[in-house]
Amino acid sequence: MAALLMSSSLVTAGTTTDDSYPLFDRYGSVIDVFIPGDRRIGESRGFAFFRYMYQDEATKAVEKLA
Repeated sequence: MAALLMSSSLVTAGTTTDDSYPLFDRYGSVIDVFIPGDRRIGESRGFAFFRYMYQDEATKAVEKLA
């Protein structure tokens, strides 16, 4: 499995896994999405983790989205 961390420019307040999944799924099989939230204000902390089944899929997503 391969993990991908994308920058805060892609994850804004109120972004959900359902919102972001289609953008990343087009590059491979996303098996997990985690968007950490700020406990104090309850909104996204500005970054997310996307796990792909294969490293080449994660690499392709980085190349296309960076």
